[in-house]
Amino acid sequence: MAIHEPSRTPTGGLESGAPAGVDPLLDGVTDGILVVDGAWRLVWLNAVFERLLGRSREQLLGQELWTALPEVAESAFAPAWRRAMDARTLVSLEDFFAPGGVWLESRAFPSGEGLVVFSRDVTERRLAENERVRLLSAEQTARTAVEGERTRFQEMLMLAPAAVSITRGPEHRFVFSNLLHRRFHGSRDMVGQPVREALPELAGQGVFEVMDRVYTTGSSYVGRARPVKVPRTVGSPPEEMFFDIAYHPQRDAAGRVEGVAIFAYDVTDLVRSRGTAEALARDLGYSEERFRSLVTATSDIIWATPPSGEFVEAQPGWSSFTGQSREEYQGWGWLDAVHPEDRERTVRAWEDALSTHASFLVEHRLRHHDGSYRHMLARAVPVLEKDGSVREWVGAHRDITRQRQGEAELERLLAREQHHAVQLQGLASAALVISEADTVEHVLKAVTEQAREVIGAHQSMTSLTEEGSWARAIHSVSVSDKYGAWREWKEPSEGTGIYTWVCRLNLPMRLTQPELEGHPAWRGFGRHPAKHPPMRGWLAAPLVGRDGRNLGLIQLSDRYEGDFSSEDEAILVQLARMASVAIENTRLMAETQAANRAKDEFLAVMSHELRTPLTAVLGWTQMLRNRQNDAKAVEKGLGVIERNARTLAQLIEDVLDVSRIITGKLTLHRRGVDLVGVVQAAVEVVKPHAEQKGVSLSLEVDVGGNGTAMLVGDPGRLQQVCWNLLVNAVKFTPGGGRVQVRVERNERELWVRVTDTGKGIRADFVPHLFERFWQADGSATREHGGLGLGLAIVHHLVGLHGGQVRAESAGEGKGSTFTVTLPVPAVLPETKPEALPGAEAPAPEVRLDGVTVLLVEDAADARELIALMLRERGAVVGTASTAAEAMERLRESMPEVLVSDIGLPGEDGHSLLRKVRAWAEARDQWVPAIALTAYASAEDARRAYRAGFQVHLAKPLEPATLVEAVARLAGRGDAGARVG
Repeated sequence: MAIHEPSRTPTGGLESGAPAGVDPLLDGVTDGILVVDGAWRLVWLNAVFERLLGRSREQLLGQELWTALPEVAESAFAPAWRRAMDARTLVSLEDFFAPGGVWLESRAFPSGEGLVVFSRDVTERRLAENERVRLLSAEQTARTAVEGERTRFQEMLMLAPAAVSITRGPEHRFVFSNLLHRRFHGSRDMVGQPVREALPELAGQGVFEVMDRVYTTGSSYVGRARPVKVPRTVGSPPEEMFFDIAYHPQRDAAGRVEGVAIFAYDVTDLVRSRGTAEALARDLGYSEERFRSLVTATSDIIWATPPSGEFVEAQPGWSSFTGQSREEYQGWGWLDAVHPEDRERTVRAWEDALSTHASFLVEHRLRHHDGSYRHMLARAVPVLEKDGSVREWVGAHRDITRQRQGEAELERLLAREQHHAVQLQGLASAALVISEADTVEHVLKAVTEQAREVIGAHQSMTSLTEEGSWARAIHSVSVSDKYGAWREWKEPSEGTGIYTWVCRLNLPMRLTQPELEGHPAWRGFGRHPAKHPPMRGWLAAPLVGRDGRNLGLIQLSDRYEGDFSSEDEAILVQLARMASVAIENTRLMAETQAANRAKDEFLAVMSHELRTPLTAVLGWTQMLRNRQNDAKAVEKGLGVIERNARTLAQLIEDVLDVSRIITGKLTLHRRGVDLVGVVQAAVEVVKPHAEQKGVSLSLEVDVGGNGTAMLVGDPGRLQQVCWNLLVNAVKFTPGGGRVQVRVERNERELWVRVTDTGKGIRADFVPHLFERFWQADGSATREHGGLGLGLAIVHHLVGLHGGQVRAESAGEGKGSTFTVTLPVPAVLPETKPEALPGAEAPAPEVRLDGVTVLLVEDAADARELIALMLRERGAVVGTASTAAEAMERLRESMPEVLVSDIGLPGEDGHSLLRKVRAWAEARDQWVPAIALTAYASAEDARRAYRAGFQVHLAKPLEPATLVEAVARLAGRGDAGARVG
């Protein structure tokens, strides 16, 4: 809305207010507006700034800004406004405004010698920015948690009983080396170095070649008792050690090999012990008793067989571990303790060793005496005679269960970390995708697809409820090819499944498949599981608005691998929070755009509705100047001008009523009133217009008793309700149609029903009928005029009376019915006969012969017209255009009545009246006064009365009302002047 620079007085100063009629309009804008002059005196401010400052205009206007509002002088806006005043340039600032407790975006620019400040409340935007910072902080917290898990995992690896190292790239650059690994290589720090540079002593020992092969092929390698020469301390000669070594490829999120993880277990002591035992048996004729002692001393299962490979002798270690008796493990019975899946492979390896006299080495699972299977590393070597024949086989089983479990856990943790890192990356990508969605439907689709992709599930569904109603909920579904048959599934959720608990509690839920199986009622998305994809495991997170109200939920089912985890739940909760913010922001944007469109449409309609009667008035004015001798044309022209002037007045009154409704200043003057009389008066006012259009207008009263329907209310406002409904009914009813008004009552309520046979109302338009500025047809080619305010005013006035209004229609072309319901008071008031608006009986003409009147009005046309009205009734009228000129006329002659405009240049009507009263009282005289003003609110009237005016009349004036008011104040006759 354009804001004009305040007009100047003849002395160069600024007016103490905005131009007439602007205040209510500027009070309705969303920006706060404040105007000061060159001396920082407050010239004007609108209602928004009044609320921000917590002061009324009357308290502030005319005062120096920094003195009247020290809290503003101490705020961050004061330096910016001073800079704008001094530099005479636009200065913008966004900061927290402590007096109003809000964030403001302020724009100050010079206007004349003063300054105009526009301020907009941007608290919602700042809160949204804070929410975004909070979400980023939550993401950082999640990343920190992942880093903590990674740190704990590295600490576990650092203290592992095996030498662990991890390399990256084809150069095998170390990224991790635990304490034991460093100790084996002289406590060197190898992280960041390629393996060939960090450990040159391993060259030629086959280590580098194995790492290259694992990196290239992506296949793991396991070596048993591999000899490696390493220096135990820096500078010491290499020492041969033996290791069980496992090389495992490490893959990135795309499955490509990016490095090698190496786990080495020191078996040097074992190898040397075995070598010592073999040497003793070979060179010293190792006795059987001593051999058994050695077997007993070790934790491994030591066993011996003849060359045939069968168990013949007692094997106490074997029996103790497996629980087999001697009879059970004799011969080949020991194979019964080997896991059935490993048995064939074990037999094949054992037979190969027996036939080739080569060492036996195999890893298999062996049944423990408690029934569990343990991972065992089985080794056996032949004891040879001097002729090379096998005398016996000596073997050992070592329990490596913990080692294998540690390796599996390590792989699981690595996979879990990689998966969670991928999820976090997916969450960041999802945030970008969601932020780009421009409608609620697009947000839901993006959230649904991103949730399924990030978590890794076959089914995803997002539901957005409308005010908690599942009947009007919006759904978005995403399924993988596994559920392709349900890809076009449109079956709505009716709010009966387990998902409703998520919405009620506003908490996430996670169920495994066994938990779903245990509760059949939970297995579907609603009452009819056969119509929905089958659920396999379930994870859901609520959509929660900024006010804590539930908006809906995201739910997933059938994870790609395993059950949904706590990490999945945390990721989905974060995704749901992002989605909730995006949904609310999108809705807010849509509402803002709709409000802007409604404002633009209203302004366009307002322009049209104002220009139409103005065109008629201006056109007939020009015609009457050229056809002054044509009495018929003059009479018709005056009628057109009067009718269009009243139309303009009604338009302005409707806009003012809406302004009062918005600001909460529309009040009722309650008294006992007969609703039947109110309706009858409204019918009589509208009936001529209906007859002129050819519409039949009838009234039926069915209230019982004496035919009256008493209630407590404002008769003027009640008639405004009836008049608006009748005018609407006649407007939308074609010639030959009918409008029927019916008044009914029971013990508790009164009804006024207005039924027409007009064009009717579409079903989708009915919910919007009572909205401000709304019209069924807002186009430039619309058939009927109006601002779209009448029904909004009706709705508010009926609500102030404690009643309700509703609209019904069977559809277009089938007419409509508007029903007003009002409460019957418990105690009926006594009624006083009062003339209802529009139903006054014609009063005899009031004369003002000889009454002296001083008229003060700065608008020349209005001054001349009002003076002519009074002179036609016999008054002697003196005129003045300013307060100073009025005082000169007063000194020349004391009038019987003072009629003064309030908005005078330089000095307003309130100030003039104080001077007039002071001058008159000094001479023991008194002058009654009438206030004329375009400010027609109840507050403006109270201000006029407090200033000393006896009568407050709002423009445009009714001649009879003005004449009656002057006659009453002048004490002429018994003129029953009705003043307003």
